[in-house]
Amino acid sequence: MQGGDWGKPIKKNTTSTKEQAAPPKETANTTASNAAKTQMSTKSEPYVLKTVLEPIPIIARAREGLYLIDDQANGYKADTSRIICEESTISLFNSDGDILAFANPYKVGAFVFSEANGLTYDLPNVLALNFSPSGKYLVAIDKRENKHFLTIFESKTLEKVTEFETLRYKKETWPQLKFVDNDEVAFRTLRPGVIEALDPNNKFKVVKSLETKPFDFFNVSKKREGLIIVTVNLEHSAGYEKNEGRIDIFEYDNLGPKPAVTKIIDKAHEVNLFFSPAGKHLLIWAQTFTDKTGQSYYGEHMLLYLDMNKRALRRVPTYKGPIHDVAWNPNGQEFIAISGFMPAGSVLFTSDCVPKFEFGQHHRNTVKWSPFSRYILLGGFGNLSGDMDIWEASTKQKISTFKSNSAVSYLWAPDGKRILTGVLNPRLRVDNAYKVFKYTGELLNSVDYSDTELYEVLWKPGKYADRPTTPVKKEEKKEEETQKFRPKGASGGSFAAQLKAQKETRNTATGRVLDPNETFGNEANIEVEKEEPKKKKRIRKKKVKGDEETKDDDEGEDDK
Repeated sequence: MQGGDWGKPIKKNTTSTKEQAAPPKETANTTASNAAKTQMSTKSEPYVLKTVLEPIPIIARAREGLYLIDDQANGYKADTSRIICEESTISLFNSDGDILAFANPYKVGAFVFSEANGLTYDLPNVLALNFSPSGKYLVAIDKRENKHFLTIFESKTLEKVTEFETLRYKKETWPQLKFVDNDEVAFRTLRPGVIEALDPNNKFKVVKSLETKPFDFFNVSKKREGLIIVTVNLEHSAGYEKNEGRIDIFEYDNLGPKPAVTKIIDKAHEVNLFFSPAGKHLLIWAQTFTDKTGQSYYGEHMLLYLDMNKRALRRVPTYKGPIHDVAWNPNGQEFIAISGFMPAGSVLFTSDCVPKFEFGQHHRNTVKWSPFSRYILLGGFGNLSGDMDIWEASTKQKISTFKSNSAVSYLWAPDGKRILTGVLNPRLRVDNAYKVFKYTGELLNSVDYSDTELYEVLWKPGKYADRPTTPVKKEEKKEEETQKFRPKGASGGSFAAQLKAQKETRNTATGRVLDPNETFGNEANIEVEKEEPKKKKRIRKKKVKGDEETKDDDEGEDDK
């Protein structure tokens, strides 16, 4: 373990420890004076801070290293003293934002902001990092001679607590060491069909062991009260034999080889588990790799709800087509699912899977709740254009619609008022940048990394107060009627223009309150014009000798 040996540390002897630990804050007077100077100048800067908000630090992981900058800073190269580490492949904050962990091909490191101190530990080939819920422990997985090892450190000192060989690293099943809130217990699996419970307060000694049938992966609820363990068997086909998908539920307080609940899941080539924040509800997103009906490139999807009280598994009603995203409200009382072929439907459900509200039909595939459950972000990222809608959760009213082109990263700020988007490498190797928006759609900042490579952008977590929504003034736009020449019988524009207008109409939908018994069926709530019935063609019968040419009675009726 080494201290301060990590590339370019934060500059010493120029500022106090507190100034190093947190970025400088702008006062209301300086912000106002800067805004006044901007208004006096004839040409304003490309991006001007229009709203007085408390600066929040951002970590930007670029080719040069890790930068610590304010979300209101105009550039990343202006202050090289903010480079924390010259080389980094992984960066991660603990829950309160006091510790930043990072790794490069040679070392794992931690920077403690409250102490303005950096530490490193020689551990090459680190593949992933993870903090325990309390932030007390840092877990690293590394590869050594075709074997994988988990190493557990004390976060603030980087003192090694223990290490052990583990299963091969998979991004889908990380973290392999699964903690319960407050670090009361942690779980691991080292061989098929065996799950061990460890005591973090006793150097992670084994306190319980579960031996059951082999499984593909497992997860645990996040609260110690009513703690359950869920094992998942995916659907496999070996020759003519087919192994059905299955989930088994084990109660930690009554742990035994026989599960408390066993449910068979059809069409389960891939399964994702979504525990509610309190761990009392479980959503299961199951899908196949192919669609036998040939209607979808994305396979068949279904969303299931496990009722632990009734020990029943039931299907959540969704639109026909793929499921794009599922997210619980941080308060655990409701969730949103986006489903269906584009334009997809975004639907709000109660915790008991009763449909409450639909946010319209739109090209969106991502849902993010703000930290205080006040706002909902519905975005279209990845292969979509980067449009975002912000809704107020309590009133079900849309606040704003804006766009962040080509964004692949999107995060709510810890104050619940700002959104950080990023165009990142390697998904996009050109025009790397990040942008900061206010929830009203106002662009607060845009920082260009096009002359380098930007890999990741993160907010620094912290404690912030929840503030009410700022009233947004709606400007009345007077529509000027312009007369345009249209040929007789024209429907009002080109076919492409009509499709664009239809898309915009769907995207600006105000939403609707749903009937509790809504099943969605196979039809989206969009009016579709029916084609006019085609007229029957006149068909003459073959001429027969001695008979005159005659017409069918139906054709004769059409001609009348």
